[in-house]
Amino acid sequence: FQDHRLFPHLDALDNVAFAARRRGIARVAARRAAQDALATDEMADLGTRRPDSLSLGQRQRVAIARTLAAGARTVLLDEPLAAVDDDGRTTLRDALRTFDAAYIIWVTHDPADASAAPQRVSAQNGAVRKTSDS
Repeated sequence: FQDHRLFPHLDALDNVAFAARRRGIARVAARRAAQDALATDEMADLGTRRPDSLSLGQRQRVAIARTLAAGARTVLLDEPLAAVDDDGRTTLRDALRTFDAAYIIWVTHDPADASAAPQRVSAQNGAVRKTSDS
């Protein structure tokens, strides 16, 4: 079972803002980044809900939005869309495709997810690996 490490006492917006706050970003700026990340994922209307009132897929989307808002330079995504419904998958694929990170390692068994991942694909031992060209 995957744990998205969301704080049960914080709403979705504050869960997303948490990582940015830990990186020293001011509260107002962190909340703005969190709002933008939730809006990118088409989840802005869920910002006031706590994790226990979200579906598993919505929790996963909040956890990914937290990564987007934190401005991480290297991201490891292990089956990031596994629990997300089809509509959410499309939105998240688009958001992750444009995510500005130096390195994104995206582990998936879904060919559609693999084709949506950033720029270059390589295969080794039957596994498809997709990496940036730079």
